[in-house]
Amino acid sequence: METGKVFALTRRISLCAFFLALILWADIAQGELLPPDRYGRSAWLKPPFRVLFNVAGEHAVSDTDINGNNVPDMVEDIATQLQVAHHIFCNIFGFPDPLDSPRYSNLKYIDVRVFSASRLSGAHGLAFDASSPAADPEDLQARSLIIYILRDLDPKRNVTPAHEYFHQIQNGATYFKNSWYYEGMARWAEDALVIRAPVSADMQDLEESLRDEAWLDVLYKSGYGAARLLWIPLAEAVNEDTNLPRDDPILNMTYTDGSPVLSDFRFAGARFMRSLLIRLGQADQQAFVEQGYQSWSTQNRHDPANNGYIIEAILEELGSTDVLSPLCRLPAMPLGQLHP
Repeated sequence: METGKVFALTRRISLCAFFLALILWADIAQGELLPPDRYGRSAWLKPPFRVLFNVAGEHAVSDTDINGNNVPDMVEDIATQLQVAHHIFCNIFGFPDPLDSPRYSNLKYIDVRVFSASRLSGAHGLAFDASSPAADPEDLQARSLIIYILRDLDPKRNVTPAHEYFHQIQNGATYFKNSWYYEGMARWAEDALVIRAPVSADMQDLEESLRDEAWLDVLYKSGYGAARLLWIPLAEAVNEDTNLPRDDPILNMTYTDGSPVLSDFRFAGARFMRSLLIRLGQADQQAFVEQGYQSWSTQNRHDPANNGYIIEAILEELGSTDVLSPLCRLPAMPLGQLHP
């Protein structure tokens, strides 16, 4: 094809993508304030999110309302952050949308309930992996996934809502919930919205670490710390070009005070992590059979026996992307040895 024709076709595709983004942005920019439910909670609806909040009582949110639309700014800012995070994770990079997960049925909403500290046990946010009735008068079969957010949190300075939403993506993709994977990867996912200085990462060192029992023992005990120990260096080491498109209108959305939702347009390792998460959805099936689980109980989701399957999935994904060295791609050590 001639160069001029290629350029013209590319330009038409780019224009189509731009206008589709504008249409999507127009939908996202709209919201609907729903009347209070039987618990006295109002809801700010920006599909698929409903932010449920109180204006009086123990769990009342601040009534600050800069734009005067009768929706507390904190509630609007939570919804805006979630809309941007959903667009980045699911629309741009193709992470599996939890509302489409075969692990659930009749899911219609991600319900974000804003509570005082008394309901969060010291946390800023919580994500629950079981679905609940959505209390939708127009759809009695509808269900929702639940997130709790602390009412004292300022979304303009804290990306806990996006962090908890990523947990729902994880919950829809795989049953594994071992903390070093679950919290560590979600902490990495915050890079979608905040500035994170690139870290020095050497793939050969990571390869060796992922096969070192002493290092793995430290990793398995690390929880949130696994982000700096593994997930962030891994995202850098795969060396992907995963910058966000600066001309996407959704990515230029602002909070109620006019400050931008995104701190930068860099999101290292997103495509790799998306593929890994899908692979983990297959690995948990193998774990279920081999470990003799009767159900995915809370105990089984956190069982240390899952660790080996997660590490094996990481190594397999690295091998499939040809990031591993040829030596490490050889089946010299059966990965089944990683399982207890």
